[in-house]
Amino acid sequence: MPLSSAVFLPLVLFVSVVTFEFSLADEKACSIGRHGTLTMFNRETADVELPCKYRLADFRCGDYRVKVTPGSAVDQEDSHRFSPDTVWVKVVNANTSEFVKIRTSVRRLDKFSELRTTNPWQVKEGSKSVVDFADYDESRAAAVLRKDGVFSVEFSSAERSVVVTCSDPEFVSEGLPESLCGDETTTDAMNNAMTTLFPGQGNMTDDALVSYIVLNHDNVVQSTTCKDLASKFTSCQYKEQAAMECVAIFADPSQAECLATSDTSLAGYYYDCLTSVCDGDTSAVDPMNNYISDNCGPWLEKSCDSDGDCPDGINATCFEGKCLCTPGYYYSNGQDVCVDGCPVADQQGEFLLYPNSAIGGYDQSLQMSLEECLDACAADPNCPTVSFVYVSNECYPHSITPLQDQVAFVSDFPNYADFYQKRCA
Repeated sequence: MPLSSAVFLPLVLFVSVVTFEFSLADEKACSIGRHGTLTMFNRETADVELPCKYRLADFRCGDYRVKVTPGSAVDQEDSHRFSPDTVWVKVVNANTSEFVKIRTSVRRLDKFSELRTTNPWQVKEGSKSVVDFADYDESRAAAVLRKDGVFSVEFSSAERSVVVTCSDPEFVSEGLPESLCGDETTTDAMNNAMTTLFPGQGNMTDDALVSYIVLNHDNVVQSTTCKDLASKFTSCQYKEQAAMECVAIFADPSQAECLATSDTSLAGYYYDCLTSVCDGDTSAVDPMNNYISDNCGPWLEKSCDSDGDCPDGINATCFEGKCLCTPGYYYSNGQDVCVDGCPVADQQGEFLLYPNSAIGGYDQSLQMSLEECLDACAADPNCPTVSFVYVSNECYPHSITPLQDQVAFVSDFPNYADFYQKRCA
């Protein structure tokens, strides 16, 4: 079924420490920041990737009910990491039933900073008279929604962060699963909930567990795409297996970053995975697996049509239909980049193959097989490169690289010779 372009990535938990200054002894704050750093009301911290749009905070603070829903997006300028790019807030006065549903976003704040002609907050329903302040706070460099002495919601465009503060020590959080900020929203609490509700399912990772809880409550997710995911998940006969297998797809950040560059949203791939596990339709994940195979593996020796298909800024080039280091540069196994020099002690007994190429003018040749030729060069500290003429089994060890003699390097020996350069540590 068609899915919107909203993006889904399961929660990913890491060890992280974030500190906040509290102006009041009884004030509690919850925030989600750049790269998904979450600090809960109880000050526990974790790094999370927001799965779609759902309630970060849903709590009663004094006479006010506050629901805060951040939206996540792929930051194209920051390694395709996920950060909040918009936030919806609904505030309800429990005594009068007055309310306001209001939003702001990175785009709106950027426009406000440039023109100063519109309010940074856009009222969608109700009246902002229910709060005392709904404007841009220059001292905070953020859009702030505030009821003095009760609560505040702060959204920073520059920091891609949402901070919710409640000054009422008796505030009531909805807890799991509606709020990730409640005092009970901890890994232990989630595991306890799973043990109680789903006995025997104690072998799930933290990532899968949170994904399970969020998707298994369709009142949490709020976008059309996320509702499709929740609908598929709640009707799934194999929920635990689906949570574990589908979360694993995005557990590797580099793979998730790569998948985010395709025409299909990550939510779409997640839906395909759920279809595969829940419905037994294994072909549903074929498009994703094909994209991973073609685009998300190691860049070295990946198929290419032009230099644009290879990584930028690391001296890579498309050579004979494969991404390789520009001839003369060493491939560094440890750094996964191409370097212009490599100490002899770091030169490896592995080689990069440059087909149909050779260094000419250095004619010390040895009659031997290719395997013997490469072994001999690997054992020689003065042999960073070697050419092999396979039509006559001639081995030409070199003491230079194409960077040291670019004229001597010839990449036009079809069906005649191949060139090899050592890898670097």
